[in-house]
Amino acid sequence: MAEKYTQHTGLVVPLAAANVVTDACVSCSLLRAA
Repeated sequence: MAEKYTQHTGLVVPLAAANVVTDACVSCSLLRAA
């Protein structure tokens, strides 16, 4: 089982939109690096 998520150290940006497509926000290169 994965560890409990307790701390975030990255950047948080609020998006002013009713429907946000997260696939458009995350770069494909970041997904391939995982």
